[in-house]
Amino acid sequence: MSRSSPWGITPVINNRFLDIMVKRTIPTSDLDRTITLDMKYEHSPSLLAYDLYGHSQYWWVIPQRNNLVDPIFSLKAGIELIVPDQSIVKGL
Repeated sequence: MSRSSPWGITPVINNRFLDIMVKRTIPTSDLDRTITLDMKYEHSPSLLAYDLYGHSQYWWVIPQRNNLVDPIFSLKAGIELIVPDQSIVKGL
């Protein structure tokens, strides 16, 4: 698991279960932008991350920055999302 994700820094209990997720801080930037989610990305954070950042490993960034309750099923076509700039994300 990537140490850059919030799950990578979340403690493991009894070597079997993840504890409550430790949220990572995603710094804001003047280069952040707002998008309206296209149907192509509905329920697909990894595809969105790949198209925005060139790698699907950043799938968790958009749901976390936008405080989505469910990182997959909260991604619905038509919602507006804040997209952190690539320079910020690549530094996480």
